[in-house]
Amino acid sequence: RQPCAASAIRACMIETPRSIARHMGTPVTFRKGLVDEIRAHAHGRTEEICGLLLGESDRVTGALPCRNVAADPFHAFEIDPAQLIAALRAERGGGPQVVGCYHSHPC
Repeated sequence: RQPCAASAIRACMIETPRSIARHMGTPVTFRKGLVDEIRAHAHGRTEEICGLLLGESDRVTGALPCRNVAADPFHAFEIDPAQLIAALRAERGGGPQVVGCYHSHPC
């Protein structure tokens, strides 16, 4: 597979009852430049990249690139469970809130 000049980025909200109620009908905004940072992470990669979106409520202020541990990382993504657990522990300790995830679709 050839790397895509501009991989498509998809953000998905983590589906919990709290987040569904909070985000229904509410637009989510990204910190200026954040989408460009995520695209830079994906640039030139032939496998899917993935990571966690950090912020609060309806505002995404940061991204944490994660290792893709999927059995077939060229066609699927699975965030490294150890990285997800570490991020959730950090959140409980007062760190940034995990509000979603992102992944690419290489060409």
